[in-house]
Amino acid sequence: METQNGILTRSNRVAFGNLQNVGLGNGAQSDTNILKKKISRTVREKKKQTAVYEEPVKETKEEYVHKWEKEPILEDPFNVTLTARRKALREKAVQLDDENDPNEVPNYAFVAFEYFRAREAAQPIQPYLDNQKEINEKMRQVLVDWLVEMQESFQLAHETLYLAVVMTDLYMSKRDVRRDEMQLIGATAILLSSKFYERYPPYLDDLVFVCDEAYSREQFLETEMKLITALNFDINLPVSYLFLRRYAKAMKFTMPQLTLARYVLELSLMEYQFVSIPASKMASAAFLWSLLHFKLDWNDSLVFHTSYERSELIELVVQLNNLVAKAPRRKLKTIYDKYSHENFFEVAKGLTEVDIDPVVSEADSMEAMEVSLRENC
Repeated sequence: METQNGILTRSNRVAFGNLQNVGLGNGAQSDTNILKKKISRTVREKKKQTAVYEEPVKETKEEYVHKWEKEPILEDPFNVTLTARRKALREKAVQLDDENDPNEVPNYAFVAFEYFRAREAAQPIQPYLDNQKEINEKMRQVLVDWLVEMQESFQLAHETLYLAVVMTDLYMSKRDVRRDEMQLIGATAILLSSKFYERYPPYLDDLVFVCDEAYSREQFLETEMKLITALNFDINLPVSYLFLRRYAKAMKFTMPQLTLARYVLELSLMEYQFVSIPASKMASAAFLWSLLHFKLDWNDSLVFHTSYERSELIELVVQLNNLVAKAPRRKLKTIYDKYSHENFFEVAKGLTEVDIDPVVSEADSMEAMEVSLRENC
């Protein structure tokens, strides 16, 4: 989507219904008919729906204290509790933060990320499709593919995309969702996550526009209230993208190398099988995949910073291997096409599955780090 003087141009409109039909199996309708709300009347003929604010149920002091005690991860965020294994590795682990650079807040960075990782237990996403009556895994794939288009069209931060996907999954794990409101929920999640990460969130009228005017401004505002209420007004949710960027510092990854890991991690957003995997673990698995691509491997420093042993990640790496292999051939290729562009170093092109159990010497590891991404892909 291009803009002229900050206004979306209609010729490059990104509408959810413009996606090509994707077979949903079992005789289901196409994604265009299922996920795009049918417009039986013109926008002028539609009745304006007034957003209704439902007063939240107020908690008593006793109820609040009980809830707080059930979430000990929130009690003392500045007191990091390490396992015996991590304590033993702390002294020899690579220092990720420059003590001379105040922008890296070296005194707080480790504690902040440990707290962020601990918060994964505050609002875990439970598998939910078995409890949904109208939506399925294929519909979710189409929705996430469209959210990636939205992120590119509005030039939003990647953190915004990841948070929007997490919000959407979390909402659908708590509420029954109709097939004709999935797009509205996803677009509203983009709006809400933009308010958290972006300096300038998209205009509401622009969201109405890219949804092909299938929903009104009032519906967006009403859905925003429903979404944030379902999340208990807690939108500082852990996202895997932030963990990945930090872990990459341990191996001094270049931008092209980090971009490869980002590509693999972004592919995982499409897959429902990963919704219940903690963000830090998903980031660690994607990072391990990229290490194996460069003939490197997991090490003690990464065990300390990620809290995961290599053996805990291998099963995820195998699944990521399958994603990378089928990405060029699947119908929903927005992520593949995005990372095949020169702006992303064309990292998606020519990738093959990695060897899960390489034999790597320390000398070979150091030499491999000097090899450019283009030479390895």
